[in-house]
Amino acid sequence: MIKSFFCTAVFVLAACFQVHAQTVTYVRGHTVPNSRGDAVADGDTLRVQPDAAAGSRALRIRMIGMDTPELHLPVAGQSPVGQAPWGQQASDALEAMVPAYTEVIVEVHGLDRYRRTLGRIYLASDWTDVNYAMVRSGWATPYIYCSGVTCAPGYLERENVQSYLEACDAARSEGLGVFNPNSFMDEQPFEFRLRMQNRTPDKHVGDFGSRKLYQPTEYSQVDVCRRIFFDTESHAEALGFSSY
Repeated sequence: MIKSFFCTAVFVLAACFQVHAQTVTYVRGHTVPNSRGDAVADGDTLRVQPDAAAGSRALRIRMIGMDTPELHLPVAGQSPVGQAPWGQQASDALEAMVPAYTEVIVEVHGLDRYRRTLGRIYLASDWTDVNYAMVRSGWATPYIYCSGVTCAPGYLERENVQSYLEACDAARSEGLGVFNPNSFMDEQPFEFRLRMQNRTPDKHVGDFGSRKLYQPTEYSQVDVCRRIFFDTESHAEALGFSSY
């Protein structure tokens, strides 16, 4: 996927444009290894050192638009848990795509509650969308979460949602990654997190094809390659979804 625009990061992330009151920035840098020599923490988290901020702390990136099997999920009162063997396999797949010192461009979308940078990763060499590539490889499934000020008309097109969902369909039809019929993962990462952390679903779920909206506890009625999550019912309705 090619982007026709680019801006250079300075010490403070440089704003490129405004998207419904949220600034989206682009930062060029390279993946950096941890103490084990790996650039990735798991299948959807990695560290990037901005080129224009040499010597500063590396950004910990949580990749958006997709979700991968858990590798070491914190759980109160016990050691971290994971979805074996898929968690390690997804981590290995991401490491193969962006090994340590790979030059990348990060499309920054703010911070999550853990203070990780939310972003889309592109290879600096050819603008390959690594988030999309993980979905197409079958080692990630789409996790489209429309929330806050960015959840407004145009969101689905701006975030290339259809292409991510189609990549999921293709990976599943080819039996790739977590869809491998010989090692099929039957619990999505978000379901695993809910179960292990004793939480209940709290996001409205839309079917991309039918535009029907479901209550949080009804998410299983929507195909994994069709799901769009929303923080509020009104945001879903603004994008044309309805609970008819």
